Order: sequence, then structure tokens, then C-alpha cells
Amino acid sequence: MFAGWQQGMPATIQICGVQLPGRESRIDEAPPQSLAALLDALDQALTPLLNMPFGLFGHSFGAWLAFHFAMRIRGRGGPGPCHLFAAGCRAPQCTPRHPPIAHLPDAEFLTEVQRRYGAFPREILAEAELLQTLLSTCKADVRLMETTPYEAKVPLNCPISVFGGVSDEFINAGELEAWRSQTIGPFRLQMFPGGHFFVRSARAALTSSIACQLQHLAC
Repeated sequence: MFAGWQQGMPATIQICGVQLPGRESRIDEAPPQSLAALLDALDQALTPLLNMPFGLFGHSFGAWLAFHFAMRIRGRGGPGPCHLFAAGCRAPQCTPRHPPIAHLPDAEFLTEVQRRYGAFPREILAEAELLQTLLSTCKADVRLMETTPYEAKVPLNCPISVFGGVSDEFINAGELEAWRSQTIGPFRLQMFPGGHFFVRSARAALTSSIACQLQHLAC
């Protein structure tokens, strides 16, 4: 997903993509079964890189995870992010407006995921074995979000920028605006053309916005 992002960034900003288990070159690894285990793995992998100013970006499940990782860093007294960027994800304190789906049989789960997000392109749907593997990873992500209780904590002190797709039928503007309460710093909400995966269709405009905000930020 982040392969071409560096091209849209100035030389002063380095993109460091996080590849989670069950994805791409780690597709044969089982996805984490708990948020704590996932945060432990992120801590171990990323902490050595956090000796310079950094921001966190995530889309959908990734945004939820980035928020919890920012909270984890603060909890252990480490230097927090200069900026948190959350795309296509309702604020973590929001109660979902739709029923849970992670418990559904695979066929029903796939139907609902496609209806809500359009998550799998036709090329993936045509490859039964690959689809089954990716479906298991997607279900694990959804299960973590649906079963991890939200714990109210003191808001972050870094700026939070939230991005949404104007045609995203599953995440509405109010749920994006609700991120404002998660920071005592500046907050910005920006909408882009497209649905849930506007991060692909509006990539150039999105990366330009992120770069502009990071360049003008005093970390």
C-alpha cells in the first residue's frame, strides 16, 4: 500500500511501512489474536527507530492500531508522535452503528465485508486459496476491533489529522469528527473523493496533505 508514497514526500520525510503478520511477505504467519500481542510486537520492532521525530499514519484497522500504539508509547514514558494521522476509521470511543460480523461464517463475512468496504478486488476474489488466506487475516482484524473494549484515557497532546472518503457509506463524518476529543492539540478533518479506500484513489492529494502538515510542524 505504501510502496509509492515516498515519491510524494520531500527528502526530509522518510516513509517506514509496517508489515503486519498475515500480509504480503508475511502472509504465511498467523495474525495476532490480541491487541496486547500486536502492540508488543510493534514496540519491539519500532522502538529502535523512534529516536527521531516521527508521525504515525494508519488506514481503517491501521488507524485504530496507530492510536493504541501512540497510547502505548505514552504509557511507557517514551517520546510520542509529532502527529497522528487516521484515515477511514471512526474515533475509537464511538460505538459502532452496525452489528458485529467477525463471528459470521466465511461466506457471510465476505459478503458483508464487500458490502461495507469493497475490500477485495475481483482479482483476489478469483483466487480461492489466496482469498481464504486474506479473509482469515481480515476477520482477525475485525475481531480485534469488535472485541477489544475501549478504555477512556487522557487525550494525546500531539495534533491529530483525520481523513475520510466522501462516499464511504460505513464511516460517517460525525464518527470522524469525534477524533477531536482524543487530543488536546490541534485537530483537522479533511475529506477526499472516493469510498473507504480513498487512500488509493486520492493518494497524491493525501500524501501531499500529510507532507505539508509534517513540514510545518515543530516537533
